[in-house]
Order: sequence, then structure tokens, then C-alpha cells
Amino acid sequence: MEENITSKVEDLVDDSNDKTSKEIDPYVDVLGNGQIKKKVLKKGKDDTRPNRGDICTINIVGTLDDGTVAERYNDLTIQIGDMEVVQGLDLTIVLMDLGEIAEIIIHPRFAYGACGNDPIPPNATITYTVELKAIEPQPEIENMSINQRREISNKKRERGNWWFIRKDAICAVQCYRRALEYLTPNTATSWNEKVEVETTDAELQALLDDRIKVYNNLAAALMEKGSFYEALDHLEQVLKYQPTNVKALYRKAKIYAIRKYLGLETVIAYQAHKFETPSTAPPKIINLEVVEVDTREVPIIHLRWQSPLLPLNGKLRDYGFCIQCECNRTRSICFRD
Repeated sequence: MEENITSKVEDLVDDSNDKTSKEIDPYVDVLGNGQIKKKVLKKGKDDTRPNRGDICTINIVGTLDDGTVAERYNDLTIQIGDMEVVQGLDLTIVLMDLGEIAEIIIHPRFAYGACGNDPIPPNATITYTVELKAIEPQPEIENMSINQRREISNKKRERGNWWFIRKDAICAVQCYRRALEYLTPNTATSWNEKVEVETTDAELQALLDDRIKVYNNLAAALMEKGSFYEALDHLEQVLKYQPTNVKALYRKAKIYAIRKYLGLETVIAYQAHKFETPSTAPPKIINLEVVEVDTREVPIIHLRWQSPLLPLNGKLRDYGFCIQCECNRTRSICFRD
């Protein structure tokens, strides 16, 4: 009898131990939805986690579910929070201590998504092994030389271009804004005076040219987001220094065309359908194209688009925009007073 009781107790203890071992997950669920999971492989130095903006040196190896090594970088330098690696890594490296080695499993949403990134296929879950080798504080922009600022800014602009090509306008905007911080004074200090003393006119011109590129790219990304008014502000910065910049002129005209479309045709269309307050955004313009760019003394850009809305459903609309006086005409002549 006693032997039977002892046996049952031992069985219960064994079952309890099995359940406990199964319940203990070595992974930390970073977001709480199972899409980013982190496990410590080698403990780092306590209380040495990096902050947003810090410069980190890392080794990473990314492996697919079938065991294929798809990414490998040694001594990769990144700035935390600046979208220089996939989002899953950006969100997780700040949870690592200096010297730590961790395994990080990232869902496609926070890796390379539906686009993939050759040789990484679309919608691939990636398991990363990451070693955090070094952490440096965010550099003071004011203490950098022109060449240092341009180098970092161009890196962030190129990363923004990468995100833009992948149709991720939000991440692209973030990268472009960070790029501008290295090219534009942000206070009323003697930033410009210090630069002028230490640099040549050619270097200052190169800095301005880089700034114009970023303004133009940022405007394009904001337009993709539908932030037309903010995009227009950045285009005005481009045209302030380069009044004949074709990309900026085209984008400015496109914004005015879209605003006219949203402001007039959409109102008519919704009134026709008796919608006083539409709950959703109007359909996008389809087949927007540049018909011609007038190169006479008064620059006019002609756009044409096909409206998807009633009562102009399927009809082509022409729109001429004069850059100088900001009037809009359906003819190729600007009637300025």
C-alpha cells in the first residue's frame, strides 16, 4: 500500500516537472504577438544596453527555415533607430547588453516582408544570430566636418531610397528626415559661421546639392503617403535654390493637380452620390502623366489624368500649371497681370 502511494507521488512530481519544463520558454516575446522572439545565447555585461541613436557594431548571421544562410555581416556599423537594418533587429538590439550573443526569430512583417530581398524569398521568417560588439554614443553633428556630415547623410538618403523602392514610404520618410539633420542647421547658433570658416565654397556647394537631393526625395515619399502640403514645403526649398529643377517642378504641379482633383471633382462626385461626409478617402488618380513641359520663358507643366469618379468616369482631363504665378489653365498660355 505504501509503495503504491509513493509511486503515485513520484509520478505526480515527474508530471509536474515535465509541465514546468514545457512552460518555461527560453525566448522573450518582444512585441507580445510572437512576431519577434529573442533568446540569449551568451550573456553580456549588465546594464550596458544601447540607446536610440547610439552607434553599434554587430556581427549578424541570418538563416532561413530550411537552414540556408541568407545574410552574414561582420563588424557591421549601424545607428539604432535609423532603419539601417530590418525593423525586427532595430527593435531588438536595444534589448541586448554589450558582448551579448542572441538568437532573434523575426516574422516576415518585421524582416523583408512580401518583397523579399534576394536571396531571401518573399514572406520568409529569418532566424538571426547577433553579437553586440561595441556601443558608441550618438555623435554631435555640430562637431563634424562637412565631409563627415555628407558621408553619413548620403548613407541615410540611400537607405531611404531602398525603403522607397520597396514601397515603404513611412520608413523612407524617417530616413530622409534623419539625412536632413546632418545637412541643415537646427538652431540659431553659429553653425553656418563655423562651417564657412573651416570649409571651402566648393564644399558648401556640395552640402547644398546634397540637401536639395534629400528635400526632393523626401517630398516624393511624403506624396506617396498623401502628405501633400508637407511635401509642397520641401519642394519650395528645392525651388528656392534651383528654380528650374525639373523633378521639383513636376512634383509641385502634380500636387496642384491632385489637390484640384480632390477639391473639385471629388466634391461633385460625392454630391452626386449624396454623401455629405465621405468616410473614406477618394480614389487615387489613375494614369497621371506628364504630357509636356513647356520650356518657354514662363514655365508651364501640362499633366493629364484619367478620373475614376463620376461624372467624369473614364474621361481624360488636362491640367496646365504655371510655376511662376501658380495659376492653372487648360491652355498652354499663362495670363499674368
